[in-house]
Amino acid sequence: AYAWDFGVDGTTDDVSNFLLPEFTYPAPGTYTVTLVANPGSACTDTTTVDITVNEEINASFNPPDPQCISSNSFDFEGQGVFPSNGTTFLWDFGTDANPTTSTEQSPQDIVYSSSGEKEVILTVFYEACQTDHSEELLVASPSSINFNIPDDLKCAPYELQFSNFSES
Repeated sequence: AYAWDFGVDGTTDDVSNFLLPEFTYPAPGTYTVTLVANPGSACTDTTTVDITVNEEINASFNPPDPQCISSNSFDFEGQGVFPSNGTTFLWDFGTDANPTTSTEQSPQDIVYSSSGEKEVILTVFYEACQTDHSEELLVASPSSINFNIPDDLKCAPYELQFSNFSES
C-alpha cells in the first residue's frame, strides 16, 4: 500500500494511493513530496523529496518579410516569456541556410542558398523546461523580365499588342 502527498499547501486533493500516480502542479514553486510505503503496518517507511516547478515559458518570433534569393540576409529576434538569466536558445534555420543553427537570442545575417518557403524553429530552454515555436519565411525566386513586340512597320497612329513573358 502507498500513501502519496504531493505537497500543495491548502488542499487535500494532492494525495494518491496508486503505485505510479500522476499529479499536475497548479503553480510554480517548491513542493515537498512525501511517500509512505505500507502506512500503519509494522514495516512502514517514509521518504520525502523536494520538487521545484518553474514558471511556464514560451517562445515566439515574427518571421521576416520575404527577400529575393539573390541578395537575402535575414535577421531574427527571439521573443516570448522566459527569465532573462539562465535562458538559452537554439534556432534551426534549415539545411540550406548559412549558418544552419544559432544559439543567440537574436541572430543576424542568415543567408539562404535556395528559394522557397523555409521553416524556422526557435527552441527556448530554461532549467528543465523547453518550448518550441516555428514560423515560415519566404525566399523569393528572382523575377524573369521579358516581353516581345511584333517586328513590322510602325506608323502613327499605331496600336501595338505587347506580349509579356515575365515571371515574378
